Amino acid sequence: MVDLTRDEHGRPGATVHLAGLQAVAQGLPVTHGLAAVRAMLAGGAPDEVARQAALELAVAVGWFTVALLTFRRFAESGRRNGSIEFS
Repeated sequence: MVDLTRDEHGRPGATVHLAGLQAVAQGLPVTHGLAAVRAMLAGGAPDEVARQAALELAVAVGWFTVALLTFRRFAESGRRNGSIEFS
């Protein structure tokens, strides 16, 4: 946590919980992919690049699963109440 209760001029600021934001960012698409690219461009170890790429793939699979389940639920609801039109 970074305490930003006062800025350089002594004015009140805000408290930012970086750990919470970082936890949310770990589940966002592209986070690990960019880390893999950065590690590769910096000449990082191949196992670190592979680990970040694998984490990105896992995040992609997770979001694809959420999208698929959401679409199925939407389609089933539309079939039940007749709200899906194909014209």
